[in-house]
Amino acid sequence: MATIGSASALRVAASLAERLSDGAYFVALDTLREPDLLAAAIAAAMGLKSGEEGPLPALKSHLGEREVLLVLDNFEQIASAADVVDELLQAAPRLRVLATSRAPLGLYGESEYPVPPLDLPDQARLPLLEDLLAVESVALFASRARAVKPALPHR
Repeated sequence: MATIGSASALRVAASLAERLSDGAYFVALDTLREPDLLAAAIAAAMGLKSGEEGPLPALKSHLGEREVLLVLDNFEQIASAADVVDELLQAAPRLRVLATSRAPLGLYGESEYPVPPLDLPDQARLPLLEDLLAVESVALFASRARAVKPALPHR
């Protein structure tokens, strides 16, 4: 169990996905406001149908001995749902969780990796466009913008 920043979590997930026999799943929690919906959000991200038993028992059963990484992004939105993550970790010994959050989840075995803010351009003297794209925060913004609209120029 680790708590780190979103961009770092995605990089880690991408690098680990091929090494995990059952893959990695990204669960966006930025719009979730009800902690009781966490299990359903994870099940949906995994394409899992929960049926009559409900999402948490279905997840426990499905994950079992599978080697899976769950990236839970923006966990601070539903911090009180940490017990659901704990239940999943207890039920699935090969499950790994990366949570992005502004605060630790407080779970046994959790490791916290503070991620410093990205560099910003000097607003008093903005650099040329090609130099501006070398600034971490601008590069991340441009990358995310191109993910939504691929036609945007790269330089």
